[in-house]
Amino acid sequence: GQRVTCTVSSYPDVTFDGSVTSVSQAGDARSRSFTAKITPTDPDHRLKPGMFAEVRVVVAQKDDALLVPKQALIDKDGKHYVFVVEDGRARLREVGIGLSDASNVEVVQGLTGDETIVTTGQGRLADNDPVAVQ
Repeated sequence: GQRVTCTVSSYPDVTFDGSVTSVSQAGDARSRSFTAKITPTDPDHRLKPGMFAEVRVVVAQKDDALLVPKQALIDKDGKHYVFVVEDGRARLREVGIGLSDASNVEVVQGLTGDETIVTTGQGRLADNDPVAVQ
């Protein structure tokens, strides 16, 4: 019943939703993997037998999450930070993070969602440096 998304090379711009329908009881000890079967939602019958698919299992989803681009995040001494622009200055702010995907990270603490954050060049910034939003 777990949700999945699938893509196939024949339709590179289409994502097919689906769900896990079964998982084998025994895994392969060498590869540490299990065989799983999924059933994609394909009302137009575009998927054909023998097609290879890339499948991503959705382990968690939050519809109201506050997301920032991964490249905006600064990891330092086991803590996570972003630069917030306040009155033309970069202010280093610690944030708590949650779920992430390939391009975004959920911020669970430290931001309200109304801030402007620095997404490029923050590696050369220091707290209180002047910045111009572009």
